[in-house]
Amino acid sequence: MAEINLLDCLPATTRDPKARAAAKTPDDRAVAKRFDRDFFDGERRHGYGGYRYDGRWLPVARRFVEHYGL
Repeated sequence: MAEINLLDCLPATTRDPKARAAAKTPDDRAVAKRFDRDFFDGERRHGYGGYRYDGRWLPVARRFVEHYGL
């Protein structure tokens, strides 16, 4: 079976993960370790930063549907 890259329509990230990790303070890490409201719905530097779907996976999902006939 031929290999197909279904993620090729997803744009590459431009962020620098090392710089992001270096910018975190010990307080940010302490908040993140609690896994409470601040982690899931608080500021992005503490964890997930709340759920806001931006649609970036829609083209990938469409490719899966097309390719596998779903």
